[in-house]
Amino acid sequence: MNQNPNKFDIIRSVSKDKYYRLLQFNHLKSILNKFNHDHVRLLSDGLYYVLTTLLNRQTLGQECYNLILFNYKTNKLQTFSIRLIIVVFKILVPFFLFKQKIKYFLVIYIIRVLYIIIKRLNKIIFFFSSNQSFSSIENRITNTKFISLDPLSSSSCSQNSIRLIGIVKILDLTANLLHLVKNFHSMKSDIASSNSVVIEPEHSQLCKFKCSICLDNVSVPTVTQCGHVFCWYCIQRHVLTLSKNSSQPSCPSCRLIIDHNKLICLNNY
Repeated sequence: MNQNPNKFDIIRSVSKDKYYRLLQFNHLKSILNKFNHDHVRLLSDGLYYVLTTLLNRQTLGQECYNLILFNYKTNKLQTFSIRLIIVVFKILVPFFLFKQKIKYFLVIYIIRVLYIIIKRLNKIIFFFSSNQSFSSIENRITNTKFISLDPLSSSSCSQNSIRLIGIVKILDLTANLLHLVKNFHSMKSDIASSNSVVIEPEHSQLCKFKCSICLDNVSVPTVTQCGHVFCWYCIQRHVLTLSKNSSQPSCPSCRLIIDHNKLICLNNY
């Protein structure tokens, strides 16, 4: 049993979980289309982690790369209470900090900013550390690391490649901090005239875009060759439906012929 699995396997596992959560969310959204977008996502993510992590089972991403969570201090599987803390951090903390569009005092805004900075700093430490380190804040708080169940798995990976990702993350954090400082100065004038300020949810800029297929806020924005933006799930389903009917896939907005292989998912937009 390898107690220090490949970092790339951990990254791929997290990406797989994100994909399956999105898939589950899109199916739930099509069933519960009258409910609030963020509440459906909360339900979807809640079901995903309650039925896996909370019940001491692997997530689909962890199962794909043969990873399990354990307490690195005791070298035992995590207890139910610790797994509950992990699930709360994964689901409820982001929901109440970022998904709620209500009036917040400045102190809550600062808590939001600090949470994002700490989360990203933890990721940077993960990329630059020589050992596995902690892949998320909740894992660091609960002393949770990964064990690889694959006997053929190797803990060695290209340190240059993994550190290059860390450098990109540092540049991204620096740019975001400069943007936050600029926003903070403009917010001070708003605070002067009001005791509270409306803070938009995370990625609120994306909320300005509506998918012309589902008529909802764009989820995982995907751009076609003609420059129109749709939900990843919506445009994929549209293209596949036309292909099955032996029709050439076309853009739902301008009817320009589009290539399924040239759809670009704006994952970090």
